[in-house]
Amino acid sequence: TGFALMSDWPGEDDVAGFYLFPSNKLCDVISTWTDSLTDLGSSNSSHGRTIQLTYRNRLSFRSRRGMESDKETLLLVYQISKDILSDQYYIASVDLALDIAARMAQVDYGNCESLTNPKHTAKNAVRRFCPMRYTKMILPHDLDVMSEKLLQKWSGYHGVSKHKCVRSLLSLFADSWNLFGATLFYCKDKYSVLTPMRNAAVWLAVHEDGVSLLHINNMKLIIFYKYKEVATFGGHGEDFMLVINSQQKRLSHSTTSLQTEKIILSMPKVKIREATYLMASYLDARP
Repeated sequence: TGFALMSDWPGEDDVAGFYLFPSNKLCDVISTWTDSLTDLGSSNSSHGRTIQLTYRNRLSFRSRRGMESDKETLLLVYQISKDILSDQYYIASVDLALDIAARMAQVDYGNCESLTNPKHTAKNAVRRFCPMRYTKMILPHDLDVMSEKLLQKWSGYHGVSKHKCVRSLLSLFADSWNLFGATLFYCKDKYSVLTPMRNAAVWLAVHEDGVSLLHINNMKLIIFYKYKEVATFGGHGEDFMLVINSQQKRLSHSTTSLQTEKIILSMPKVKIREATYLMASYLDARP
């Protein structure tokens, strides 16, 4: 079902999915993690810091959807919910965001009518489950309006079991975005191959069909490459490199020529590692 054991990584607060190979010994993982923490000069200031291990969905295949266990589906909706909160998942409208948040509230809190203070809980649900771009600078009045709308939607799921809500959420996610299941990496287009400006921020989306480059704000597609078009990928100095082979048809002749294009993306080293291994895993899984 594509789930794997992962860890956080010292110095990278947004890295919750550092892939641990099944052959890794846990003691070696902890030792490497501790060495990295020491290298950052954090050994004295982070006395109470401990490694965090998580069981996450890493690979997403359309053919395997619906095969997850009940616990895995629950983990998956919370994983996607966290991505939504941090604006790493495409949500087309406020109404859709509230519908998702209402179902998540039913999963997390149960029936709203059974709560002591449902209005207060609805406010918490807005902040916990709606994208931050809708709530970060929100005025108190607007928060009240969103909370009331969420509460109305939430009451519509009265009596719906956690299991049914989770399954309906996964169906909604799959129907609302064609890149459902993709892993997104924040990066910068170093030499403006994809964007008009050097070092413009973009999303690198890695999924079972290939890699997609997306605009940073609205997640609209810039370009998509199938894996068969990707000649080489991985670390290139301090950056991540994609080497693309594309066929171009000459207008004056009926022949085609092969053109090679290099795309250099700036991202942290730990992200370069993750993107490289993730692409390799998808390629290894192909028939």
